[in-house]
Amino acid sequence: TKRRKSVKNVIGFTKSEYDAEIFSLALPTLGAVLIDPCLSLVDTAFVGKLGAVALGSIGPCTALFNFIFATASTVLMVSTSVLVAKHKASNNTKGVSKVIAISAFLSLSIGSVLAVLFGVFPTFFLKIMGTPPSLIQSASSYLIYRAMAMPFSMFLLVAGGLFRGIGDPMATLKNGALVGLLNLILDPILMFPMKLGVAGAAIATSVSQFVGALTYGITLFKRRKELGLDKMYDSKPNWIPSLDDAKEFFDAGSSLMLRSICNVGCWTAMASAATRMGVYEIASHQLLLSLWLVIAFAQDAVGVAGQVMVAKKIGITKHESDSRVVSKSIWDARAISKRILQISFISGTIMAIAARLIVPKLIPSFCSNVEVVRMILDVLPMALFGFPLCCVVWTWDSLYYGAYDFLYNARTIAFTSSLATVGIFIVLKRNLGIRGLWLNMIYAYFVPRFFFHHKRFNEKKGPFGRSSIDLEKDILKF
Repeated sequence: TKRRKSVKNVIGFTKSEYDAEIFSLALPTLGAVLIDPCLSLVDTAFVGKLGAVALGSIGPCTALFNFIFATASTVLMVSTSVLVAKHKASNNTKGVSKVIAISAFLSLSIGSVLAVLFGVFPTFFLKIMGTPPSLIQSASSYLIYRAMAMPFSMFLLVAGGLFRGIGDPMATLKNGALVGLLNLILDPILMFPMKLGVAGAAIATSVSQFVGALTYGITLFKRRKELGLDKMYDSKPNWIPSLDDAKEFFDAGSSLMLRSICNVGCWTAMASAATRMGVYEIASHQLLLSLWLVIAFAQDAVGVAGQVMVAKKIGITKHESDSRVVSKSIWDARAISKRILQISFISGTIMAIAARLIVPKLIPSFCSNVEVVRMILDVLPMALFGFPLCCVVWTWDSLYYGAYDFLYNARTIAFTSSLATVGIFIVLKRNLGIRGLWLNMIYAYFVPRFFFHHKRFNEKKGPFGRSSIDLEKDILKF
């Protein structure tokens, strides 16, 4: 039967019926997921021309912003995306508008608080990261100027999640291209002709994020009727969300917050450990992490596509009483997930091979310091060898988000991040260097998650139910 043929496609690496929708969502989604890591990479590339000290000074700052971006991306972007997709599937325009109001309100509020904290107490946060005294002044200027755009940076995440949820990733692609291009133009102008140095890189990023947020705001205004935003005002203004309105958002956001704090906290601990090792170590770690994040977020677009597609299928089971429809929806969710995982593994392998060939030739253009380049080239092969497995784990994370299995994801991350954090302390104590840090993070942090996710995927009580074969039998009975 047609359904049996589809099963064979999902199990094998042949073309499947889901590929067109997957790539129609995944390719444009790159614009959203690559905004922040690309901005950091561009800054890193230009700052690297100023020397190892300048590059080392933005290392702890970038670690802080990566912590914030990854945490907010999980809580704000994922929550917005999944909930908007759910309401959009049931044509609940009011629900969509409420999610937009809640997420926008939270993003601007959180961003404003962070901007004030980083702007007033930059030295405090840099010392927490273990920044050497010789780097404090340069790092403080970078932190302060980038912090000015925190509200806009947070809003970019929310808007990206919104357009992802309604199935319009082209909007995020256009906005991401605009932000990236503007930052690429402003960085060298502010840093070199205007002689602003590290501060110029931060100002360029902040201006680019402001323009990106403004562009999103104009787009939302133009599409206010489609999104139900034109009805946000009545005889009594209701644009500020009530606690009842926010319950659904916080139910998802609380587990995502725990998951994200554990996850990003672990990576931040890794950056802090590298900072304590020395200037060359944090400089090499900063450059390697920037390159890593670009290829990591690039492949994450596939997971995002799966997240939206799975959210629609699993969402049907939440309010459907017909067992036939429920079985078919779960079957589709499993089939989509398998295909997404296959594509993720293949794309991760291809990117790892390409990076192994290309990155060593590019490193000298990012930094001229011989010792920093040597450290990066020493760690790179080991890091890229585990990259395909990391891609599968990241994709599984996204699929469980789409299946509303937030609590399981949070518990898994809490456990594995604890293991990895212990490993970081061991690396520091035994002076295993940058290589030890990356070895610990990739293999002690990701391998256990892979096995946990595989077990969960095949649990009868899990969101994806029984095996595809059993579900297929149920469907064929009808």
